[in-house]
Amino acid sequence: YIITTLMVNVLFYKHLKDRTKYDKELFEAFKILISLYEYSGDKYLRAVVYSSVLRLAIQFREFEWTEKYIEEFSKKLEPDHRENMFYYSNAYLSFAKGQFEKCLEHAAKVNFNTFQMKYYLRDLQLCAHYELSHFESALSMIDAYKHFIKKEKNYSPELKQGYLNFIGYTLELIKIKLGSEGTDIGDLKNRINGSHTMRQQWLLDKVSELEASSTRPYS
Repeated sequence: YIITTLMVNVLFYKHLKDRTKYDKELFEAFKILISLYEYSGDKYLRAVVYSSVLRLAIQFREFEWTEKYIEEFSKKLEPDHRENMFYYSNAYLSFAKGQFEKCLEHAAKVNFNTFQMKYYLRDLQLCAHYELSHFESALSMIDAYKHFIKKEKNYSPELKQGYLNFIGYTLELIKIKLGSEGTDIGDLKNRINGSHTMRQQWLLDKVSELEASSTRPYS
């Protein structure tokens, strides 16, 4: 277990420099670490480890493995975090599988007042509303989200700006969907690429969908 922990740490720092090269190796190392968890001597599984494994498992679309992981290892988290992380994890997994209604159902069960990953949850809900074309709900959520970020005191200005950029770009996507002609899709794509924003790849995927629909010939 100690040797595997060292391997995870080495790969984690390498993946910070080149995610595309080391993400898969890091995930496989985490799998070994998790399989040896009983030898850790820890009373509870650390939330940062649990979340890192969850993110990588979903990134590599190992959905069946992820379902088993959530069921088994969410129970090993600190008691105060277990239920929230269980529902958040299933919301995250459902979103990745394209089950957006189910994503929102799981997200609604999270106790927002006690959940530590509030930004991640709000991002996930906003993306799900967009995917379902629930634009009124999305617009209402954007307004509340902006106020939440401005009042938040525990995040750096740079991090808060990344979330505000995500909200702003999502709002532009919604306006395009609703028929607004004020936004150039190519310009939006360039701005997303050139900025620090949360969920950058999701935003670029949505822009690509808009580009494809705008160039699709009518039958």
